[in-house]
Amino acid sequence: QKDVSVKLVLEDSAGKKTEIGVRKVRSKEDNEQLEVEFPFTPQTTGHFRLTMTAEQQEGELVAKNNTLSAYLTVLEGGLRILYLDGEKRFEQKFLRRAINASPDIELDDRIIDIRGKANWPVDLSADLKLGKYDAYILGEVDAAALGPQQIQTLANNVAAGKGLLVIGGRGSFGWGHYRGTPLETLLPIRFDPVEGSEGLSDAQMSRFFMDGPIPLVPPTPHPVTRLASDAQNPLLWKKIPPLAWAHKFTGVKTGPGVRVLLESPGGDPLLVSGEFGRGRVLAFAGESTYRWPMHGFELEHKRFWRQIVLWLVRRDELERNDVW
Repeated sequence: QKDVSVKLVLEDSAGKKTEIGVRKVRSKEDNEQLEVEFPFTPQTTGHFRLTMTAEQQEGELVAKNNTLSAYLTVLEGGLRILYLDGEKRFEQKFLRRAINASPDIELDDRIIDIRGKANWPVDLSADLKLGKYDAYILGEVDAAALGPQQIQTLANNVAAGKGLLVIGGRGSFGWGHYRGTPLETLLPIRFDPVEGSEGLSDAQMSRFFMDGPIPLVPPTPHPVTRLASDAQNPLLWKKIPPLAWAHKFTGVKTGPGVRVLLESPGGDPLLVSGEFGRGRVLAFAGESTYRWPMHGFELEHKRFWRQIVLWLVRRDELERNDVW
C-alpha cells in the first residue's frame, strides 16, 4: 500500500495550462478503481481539455496509461424549459422529474386547468418573452387556453431558434383545436379536417388513436433515440415498456428536418422531428413513458428526455463522452 499523487490540469483552446489541484489516493489491491474529486468552477466559457495524471511509481515500466484526458465545454448558464399541461397527470410528473435530474437543465411547469376556462386565455406574456426559455413542451392544453395571439408568439419564438415538443393527450394536437393555427403549420405532422370535432362516434374516433401495447422502434440511428451503443440500442428498445396508447397521426409532412425517429412495429410514426425557421420541433404521439421507470428503466427514461431537450436546443452534439 502506498499513496499515489494524482494531478488534474486544465488546458484552454490557446494551449494555456492551469493546475487545478493534486490529490493523494491509496489503493489496497491491484486493479482497484478509485474516485478522485477535484472541485472546480469554470471562470470563462469555451472549450477546454482536462488531463488527469498519476505520478509514475518506482519500478513501473509502462507509464502511458497513467494519464487520462477528457474534453470540457463550458456554456453560459443552463437551459430553461417551460412545460404547459392541462393537469398533473402521470406523464407530466415523471417527465418533470426526469428532466430536472439534469443539473444543467431547469424545467418550469404550469398547469392550465380546464376548470378555469372562464378566464381563458391565460396570460403567458412573461413566460413567452423571447429569451426567457430555450424550449417549450406542450401537453394536453386547449388552444383556447393560449389564445391566437400567444400561439402566434410561440410560433415566432420557435422560428427565432427555440425548440418545441408537443406530446400526446386526449386534448393534444387537433384534439386541442390547433387545426388552422400556427401550431399546425410548424409541426411536422398533418391534421385531419375532422380531428377535434364534437359528436364523433366510437368507430369514427378509433381512426385517430391506437390502442396499446405499442412497442417503440427506432427505424434509424438518431441522437434522441440512442440509449446504448449502436449494436445494443435496437435490443434495448425491444425491452423498453411499450406505450399504453398513442395518437394515430394522419400523415407526416415533407420538409426540412422531417424524420420519423420512433415508430410502431407496423410503421405508424410515433416520434417525428422537424424544423421551423431556425427552431427544431418534435411531435410525440404517446404520453406513457412514465411506465419506463416504473418497470426498472429509470436511467433510460432520464437519458431519453434529456436527449430530447438537448436536440431541441441544438446541443445534441455535446452529448458525447465529454464533460459539459
